[in-house]
Amino acid sequence: MGQKLVIFLHTEDLAQASAVVLAQDGAVLETIPSTTLAALTSQAEGREVIVIIPAEDVLLMATSLPQMNHQRLRKALPYALEERVIGNVDELHFAMGDYLPNGELVVAVVAKQKMQAWIQALREYQIEATCMLPLSLIVPWAEDTWSVAIFAEVAIVKTAAFYGFACDVANLQTILLLKLQEGTNKPHSIHVFNYTQTSILPLTIGDCVIKEVVYPVEHSLVDLANVAQQHPVSLNLLQGAYQAKRQWRQLKNTWMVSGILIAACVAMVFFSQIISYFILSSRSHKVEQEIATIYHQQFPGAHTVVAAKERMQDKLQKLLGQATGDPLFALLAAVGKGIIQTPQVNLERFDFQHNQITLNVTAVSFDALDTFSRFLKQQGLSVKQENATSVDSRAKADLVVQSR
Repeated sequence: MGQKLVIFLHTEDLAQASAVVLAQDGAVLETIPSTTLAALTSQAEGREVIVIIPAEDVLLMATSLPQMNHQRLRKALPYALEERVIGNVDELHFAMGDYLPNGELVVAVVAKQKMQAWIQALREYQIEATCMLPLSLIVPWAEDTWSVAIFAEVAIVKTAAFYGFACDVANLQTILLLKLQEGTNKPHSIHVFNYTQTSILPLTIGDCVIKEVVYPVEHSLVDLANVAQQHPVSLNLLQGAYQAKRQWRQLKNTWMVSGILIAACVAMVFFSQIISYFILSSRSHKVEQEIATIYHQQFPGAHTVVAAKERMQDKLQKLLGQATGDPLFALLAAVGKGIIQTPQVNLERFDFQHNQITLNVTAVSFDALDTFSRFLKQQGLSVKQENATSVDSRAKADLVVQSR
């Protein structure tokens, strides 16, 4: 939503309004000096709507409150400002702004009856505002100055970024003098934006310079609309019970998206567990088939697999026991160690008869053969070398090995 519709509500007749249509880059697309809310229904469609309400209906102030979450702060505000406002705090709406550098919180106070009347008038013509600001906040302003916007019947005085008030034009000079005499936030100069085509203020008030510029009446809407679209939305009056439906929908959509993502993650975990179960189940079935095949190879007469692990372990123990008592296995174990210790010796073939083993070996040299023979003797074996020859620069011999 790039384009904006800035609606200026009239004080006397809520059905009457003025409006400015702004492009996404802030350029003015259309200025509507006088119209009705009914005529603005089509203009509001598809655009962000900023509503400007009369300055005299909103009280701007600051208060010192410790920083806390918005919910607690909203509950504490009415009681903190009870002695500074006129009327029952239960009948007033308190909108919070930002904390100022001095630690004070900016607050806008307006009657709930007024808020309800404005919102009802807009909704009657299907206009849903996203931001509602008092006219006193959108008067152009610069640091170390005050600004005054003069219209046909009312003047708006802005003394700081978030402070301002309205007064009648006839008493403007007197009120400015009184405010300057207070000495609070005294400006170097006062910039006056006069949209009445007639100069009103003198060149100075007290010792403060007045810089008054008279503008065409039609410029007022454009000047104010440009400030409105750039104004921080922190002091948006549409807070709490009056929060814009679109903002609620955005918040609801955010929670819905979060919920969907969480549900998707849970579903992924759930389905991954199911997929893992089927994969492992298939693998387990395959392993069981392999175990059954090996089992029947070892126990041909068995019809079913019973205690496969225990029976295979028992058979293995029996085979190991048989191997330990067989001289062939003992001799081969010793020969194997010798081959590992002397890699220069290769075993070509062997023959076992009468509890002795005859090894046909080759080596890179006769010294390697002697090393191999000494190792076997160190293992407690009797070694006899026969038919020692040299073939193709390699030593070749038959070794007769037996236990002593």
